[in-house]
Amino acid sequence: MTDGKVSIKRASFRTSLGVLAFAIALIVLWPRTVRAASPGDVADTYLTEEQAALLDEMLDTHLNYFIAAGPITGHGLPLTAYKPDNPEVYGHSTPAEWGYALQAWIAAWERGKLAAPAATGRIDQALTTISRLQADPAQNYEGLFYPFYLLLFPNGAERPSPVHDVDDRIPSGDNAILYQSLGVVAGYLRDHDAAALADKADAIRQKMDFSPFVVRDGADVYLNHLVHASSGAVGDFRWDVYADEGGLVTWVAFISRAISWDEYRTATELQMRNAASWTSPCTARTYVAEEAPWFNAMFTWGSRSLHGFPSGDFDAPAGTASQYAAKSFAPAVDAHLDYGTCVLGVDYPITSDSPSQADGGIGLTGRYTPPNLSDQATTEAPAHIATHGPFVPFNIGPALSTETLTALIAMIESLKTDTAGYYHATGDHPYGFEVIASPFHNNNAYAGADQGRGVFETLNQAFIVLSLFNGLQLQDGKETLSAYAAQAPEHELAMQQALQYLYPTPADPWCVVGDYTFASRLTEDDPVIHPEQQDIRIRADCVKPGSNTILLEAKLPAKAYRWLVWDSLALTTVQRDPIWSLGANEAPPDYTSAAFDEFDDRLPFNIDFDVESMGAGEFPFQLNDNALPQIFITFDLTAAEAAQDLILNLDTLYATHDDVDSFTLRVQVNGKDKTYTWPYATVTPPIDKPLVLLYAVLDNNLDRYWGDLVNNVEAGVTENARIRLMVDAWGPGNALVYEPHSDSEPLCPNFGNRYC
Repeated sequence: MTDGKVSIKRASFRTSLGVLAFAIALIVLWPRTVRAASPGDVADTYLTEEQAALLDEMLDTHLNYFIAAGPITGHGLPLTAYKPDNPEVYGHSTPAEWGYALQAWIAAWERGKLAAPAATGRIDQALTTISRLQADPAQNYEGLFYPFYLLLFPNGAERPSPVHDVDDRIPSGDNAILYQSLGVVAGYLRDHDAAALADKADAIRQKMDFSPFVVRDGADVYLNHLVHASSGAVGDFRWDVYADEGGLVTWVAFISRAISWDEYRTATELQMRNAASWTSPCTARTYVAEEAPWFNAMFTWGSRSLHGFPSGDFDAPAGTASQYAAKSFAPAVDAHLDYGTCVLGVDYPITSDSPSQADGGIGLTGRYTPPNLSDQATTEAPAHIATHGPFVPFNIGPALSTETLTALIAMIESLKTDTAGYYHATGDHPYGFEVIASPFHNNNAYAGADQGRGVFETLNQAFIVLSLFNGLQLQDGKETLSAYAAQAPEHELAMQQALQYLYPTPADPWCVVGDYTFASRLTEDDPVIHPEQQDIRIRADCVKPGSNTILLEAKLPAKAYRWLVWDSLALTTVQRDPIWSLGANEAPPDYTSAAFDEFDDRLPFNIDFDVESMGAGEFPFQLNDNALPQIFITFDLTAAEAAQDLILNLDTLYATHDDVDSFTLRVQVNGKDKTYTWPYATVTPPIDKPLVLLYAVLDNNLDRYWGDLVNNVEAGVTENARIRLMVDAWGPGNALVYEPHSDSEPLCPNFGNRYC
């Protein structure tokens, strides 16, 4: 391992001091002004038309690499790198590179570079090859892939089929990248009428077992870097820095169910998420990265965005937030620019890794850059820079200051026009930037590293393509890679759960709609049920476009052992235009025995959550001050729906018992002082209906019924809504759900204590 110190003598050529130097000066000398980004709101552009046009040109050119016959083999898999005059030098490939190529093809499809048939054809070819390798016991380990697969013979001819080389160290990092890439691609395919191909991608993911990497040491849980296929023994190193690939590997272990939610939190907390700072000797300005990496190569900062996990409020799901972009990634970018300009004295001041390249046999990786956790940054300039460096920050474009964006654009323009000729837009190999360049402008004597000039690397191309894709999608107000990954319901819910844990939002007060009182069901003089309907008006200022939550709460003395019952819930506009409804709304209300179970009958499962003699009630149509004191209803609203008052209708209500004069129900909307945990739920096939999540917090006195609780969630479809039901026994920190007792279901597909 090198310490990254490289001694060079600065060439005697004139360095450009034009627009690039001016832009860097802005970073070093001007106060930082950060553009605030609203959650989910990416409609406002953050680039000028000229800047966006340049980046769009860069994306279009670099996508050529992934649709060319040279870099992409007949197997549909990319070479690690492509040297046109000697392709056999890089005649192998890694699982991470497969995933990046798959994502590049959906980027080309989405941006209009490839037509749908061409994109799906390439994706299908690659998935077929990967599936074949996964089906061959000699070519995989527990559904996981080896670090290197040989695609070419030494003479440059293609092999009939890829085969892994002698290295038996199964990498968790590369397999996690492939796993996430497959999820991103599957989400995009499902959203673009290619469900069969999405299923093919998901089938590969489902066979990837990450449990061999899990190390349990007492109460501690770690994820290892590798496992030896020959012995099953794990390697010597564990992922211990969250801002590097450790966070991604831990996330994949959780989403693939190799570890539980509690183990995910433990594995995360055992990694370093420390802040690191660096003070510039030129400006005395201090840069702080709240979640600092180890070496601080620029590509690691893009790992979340490139692999379908949100980085900022601009791409986080509704109801969640992430400070990673604003408090860690963006300050690191500014520190790179200042450090490179002030300390190293280079013209291209962002440093990153080029894993396919070596200089004197020493790999071009592992160079320290502040602010990093080890604080071992050198003051000597590097001999090479990775050309993807200035592109990676566009993954968080809306979180970057105007000055930072100006500096990055200027650096890209300078690299593009550099007289050393790193950029190739025309000719036989119009793939954009070569993998490495001199850190100094117009260094015409630059000869590259050990393999010389004219080398194009798959990882380098992917970092450029996918970073530009995310950045331009944000510019255009369109979905990014993380939105595609969230297409799978279980992925979206788990993503929300993880973000709420990693970046808890400050408590906000609930918008109180009002308290509503209902008469008792029975009286001594009149044992007849008196049903009623209740329209609860929800003010427009309490709701918002996107995700909303209504809280129904029993307002009775604790343990009064009384409850309120209804047989339908509906949300409409004040004009009675339906938004969603659950159950049947009769006029007049009907509480005869024939109507009692209408709520149940509209669903493909039974919602009777009985717990011995002390019932939790018929959730979700009962509010019980003892066992079910709160019910949350989460749903989405369009901008038009959120701009007006709404009506929540509860039909066929009664309050028990005969010694209770009334039952008071409090209705509140959109408070953020609750964090929710989301167990897995799948509604298949995808249905174009509004999604309604009903979530109840059970009282703690049910802990003695632990044996009847399982970690699951029920999903179903009514006439005009999809439904997920979840009950939580210990509050938001635990996703423990009562499984319904169902005599009608012939199969029990879910694990746990389920009665059929």
